[in-house]
Amino acid sequence: MTTTPNILDQVDLVNNPEQKTSTIFLFDVSGSTAGKRNEQLNRIIPKVMKALQEHPVASKRCEITTIAFNDEVRVLQEFVSPDQFIHSRMDAGGGTSMGAAINKGLDMTENRKAQYKTAGVSYTRPLGFLLTDGEPTDDIRSAAQRVRQYEREKKVAFFALGLDGANLEILSEICAQERPPKAVDENRYEELIKWFSDCLIAMSTSRPGEQTTLPPASGWEKV
Repeated sequence: MTTTPNILDQVDLVNNPEQKTSTIFLFDVSGSTAGKRNEQLNRIIPKVMKALQEHPVASKRCEITTIAFNDEVRVLQEFVSPDQFIHSRMDAGGGTSMGAAINKGLDMTENRKAQYKTAGVSYTRPLGFLLTDGEPTDDIRSAAQRVRQYEREKKVAFFALGLDGANLEILSEICAQERPPKAVDENRYEELIKWFSDCLIAMSTSRPGEQTTLPPASGWEKV
């Protein structure tokens, strides 16, 4: 579902008409992430933003939004460039509204693409990253259908990453067959953060419409 772009949302696109790569980060902050894991999750985005800010191309072309979900789905930051990004702390508690979070993220990417088109700004395939340590407590069927359809239509490249305790079997129902879920070694967060940054840099430095090879999961995947 898309909405009609508001002219006020075009200001940043007029000031910075570089092609764009929009990226959604979906963070599971249910009760099981409380403690050390929640602290680690809160360190990811600031470090990714720092890496993007230091890259001369990605700093101008990447736009990132973060969504945290438990019993509710909360947009912590609307799409902005790395230098404008404000990290809001994510606190743990509650259930795992994964389906609703995925649908919200996909809605946002479609809405932002409509804004790009209105402003005459080109864009690459959006990226989506889901991090979870459990399984959904809501219905994921519509979200799974959309992810697979959007993958086929090259509207998104969606990655599901499971922390310890994640139900990879359910995550595989969401992901495209060619992009199966990955298990994260939680002792390797620095490698994961670098991979996030490298993926955004690779996509943002590619040309719109071209086939882009993203970096493989390396160093952080739990075997």
